[in-house]
This record gives sequence, structure tokens and C-alpha cells, in this order.
Amino acid sequence: MSETFNQENIARLDQNLMDELQVVFMEYSERKGFPDAYCTKISKEIATDLGFHYQEGFFKLDFPNSKGALLIEHAWCTDADKTIIDLTAHQFNANLEKALFNGVQVIKLRDPLYERYSPLNASAKNRSSR
Repeated sequence: MSETFNQENIARLDQNLMDELQVVFMEYSERKGFPDAYCTKISKEIATDLGFHYQEGFFKLDFPNSKGALLIEHAWCTDADKTIIDLTAHQFNANLEKALFNGVQVIKLRDPLYERYSPLNASAKNRSSR
């Protein structure tokens, strides 16, 4: 496992953790229906097993889904640097102008994709002042 940092003891993404995330992604990608509706399960698993912060909230689409919604309930993780780690974001590709690759998404604070994530947890208020 990776060394952990900060007072909340949240892991900082490194190559070892990235390798472990790839393994988890590959295991889940073999499951029927993946990635649809797997965000909570996989995010809770990597938070527990790899030391990330589990986060619930909304993901903003470019085009409405079949129910007319542009904000979709979603779950992901963040690391000690507030980097978003999302293994299921590509489930939204049909509703995005620019498709996301099929794999582990690592989204840094300054990445425009970061703005699509709206956390619910109060702890997320400290994400960044950008």
C-alpha cells in the first residue's frame, strides 16, 4: 500500500495506487452492465481498500439524459491533493460533447473536467479556492 498523508489520513495517488486502480477497473469491467450504476460500489471499495476519500454528489452532463436531467447523481473518490479518481465516468459518454476514455479517470484541480463534479459532503467545501 501507499504511504498516507495529511491529518485525515487520505492516500496520495502514486504509481503503486494507480496500478492497483487499474486492477480494480479491469476486474469490474468484466461485470455485466459495468460501468452503469457501479459508481457507489466501486468508489466505496477503493476508498476502503486504498485509502481515498469517498465522495457523493452530482456529475454535470452536456446533453440531458433520457429523463431530461443534466445533473446526475454520482460517486467518486479524491486523494490527499483533492485529485478526483473516477472509475465509472465513461458511463456518461452518450451525454457528453467529448467522450471520456474507458478507464481510470484522474482529474486534477485545474482540469476543466473537475468543474463537472459537485460534491454533497460538507468536507468537500475545502476542495480548493482555485
